[in-house]
Amino acid sequence: MANYVFRSISSRCLRGWLPAVALLSIQAACDTEYSIKDQVTGVTPPETVVTTETYPSVTTETADTGYSVTTTLSTCADCDPAAAPFGAGAGTDVDPWLICDALHLDEVRDYSGDDFKMCADVDLTGENYLPVTVFTGTFDGNNYGIENWTYADQSTSAGQRIALFRVVDGGTIRQLYIRNPNVSIHSASAVLVHDLMSGSLVEDVHVSDAIISGLDGHLAGVVATVRFGATIQDASFSGQVSNDTGGFVGGMIDSCSGLCTRLLAEGSVTSNSWKTSGLVQSINGGTVSNSVSRMTVTGDNRVGGLIAVMNGGVLEDSYFEGDVSGTFWIAGLVAETWSTANPLVQRSYASGTVTAASSMWGIQGSGLVAYDATGVVVVDAGWDTQTTTQMSTSGSGTAMTTAEMQTPTHATFTNWGLPWVLVAGDYPRLDWE
Repeated sequence: MANYVFRSISSRCLRGWLPAVALLSIQAACDTEYSIKDQVTGVTPPETVVTTETYPSVTTETADTGYSVTTTLSTCADCDPAAAPFGAGAGTDVDPWLICDALHLDEVRDYSGDDFKMCADVDLTGENYLPVTVFTGTFDGNNYGIENWTYADQSTSAGQRIALFRVVDGGTIRQLYIRNPNVSIHSASAVLVHDLMSGSLVEDVHVSDAIISGLDGHLAGVVATVRFGATIQDASFSGQVSNDTGGFVGGMIDSCSGLCTRLLAEGSVTSNSWKTSGLVQSINGGTVSNSVSRMTVTGDNRVGGLIAVMNGGVLEDSYFEGDVSGTFWIAGLVAETWSTANPLVQRSYASGTVTAASSMWGIQGSGLVAYDATGVVVVDAGWDTQTTTQMSTSGSGTAMTTAEMQTPTHATFTNWGLPWVLVAGDYPRLDWE
């Protein structure tokens, strides 16, 4: 007969019976003493174990034998900068490796399937930090930062697919600040992750004062590629992204095939070529939602305030209020749609400046969508004709004056519920701002 463990818990956080595996969440939530009683069925005689815990210490006593063992989980107070390979911990989900020194961070690549927690800001000034090749664990920044990371190699052999984490495959990176990174590479790179694979999560990550420059294309401020089934959420970027040739530059993300939501991009994006954007370079069947770009975006052609190219997918509940300029096919939201599937743009707007120097096929600049090759579906979306200086768009959409944009009762906003906040005298804003 199989053994089944049921646990009775009494504490200020929780009281009642629940499966034994729930102890892990109790340890994380209760920084207090609580008592636990295990009843194990399927053994003869039945065994009762009484445990008294004060997180992070765990002492277990078996009633029948009197045997007891105490296990201590590491906290940031235990993190020793002189310890190796990490400051403390065991690399598990309840007792992660603790990082409080640059040498600890450098060891992550050799334990890339384990779990980690930062316990101090880590300064990489003068450190030769190389990317973690494939990461499958959990990296909890614990609201600390990685500072002053510099990577400079523009060769085709070592200057591509560069990021702090080259590939995240089923792993999680959260609650992390990356301050003052300076990345000079050939192409296909970002600051945090190059390739975020299916089942992976990046959340609450913030890159600031960044400089990313490349010779060729596919550059991004935070994550280069978000695959189908991957998610990036609650992330921000401030800084500069630029390239010389090749195009394909996104303020935060190069390609989104998964879920990219609650993003904020500020700073500048500059390209001497095509397909440049202030937020996500291309949506490839994914969803970009609940996001803002205040970038100054400059490119040649197919330049969008939020998106350069939509290959299907969804853009919703987002807005652009920066400056976007280029030669032709310049748009407040989406520069070009290109797919057999009809992309959807809904409950979004542009209020930034839009400047196009010339035209291609009669199209210069546009309030919302510049060139529509596939029949974009636009629902409850509009642009400010006074600030964008644009009077038309491909597909549909509503041209509005500044006063109309700042009137919550305007017909365009009838179906704008959460996450939108509508206040008279201001443009619509998102509830997390």
